[in-house]
Amino acid sequence: MADPKLSAALKSALCVWLDGAMLLLREHAAHVAELRSAMRRDSGDVRIVYHMRANAITIESFDAKGRTVTVTELFREQLIHEDAPSETRH
Repeated sequence: MADPKLSAALKSALCVWLDGAMLLLREHAAHVAELRSAMRRDSGDVRIVYHMRANAITIESFDAKGRTVTVTELFREQLIHEDAPSETRH
């Protein structure tokens, strides 16, 4: 059972993150071209993935043609671990 408030909050947070990621991604023309291509392909898709063990978020293109599946990581942001030292600590 989906929680509409949680869904809306996650979507809002993701949009903020995606705006920042796209600013950085635009510096890499080949990645932007792959992103656009994946959005236009019938066999393609674009995914935003949270990697729990790595504590990272990625933007990936996904293409499934027959038995061949190709996943290309276009952008990765390594999130700060909770046990990482703070900048204010000495």
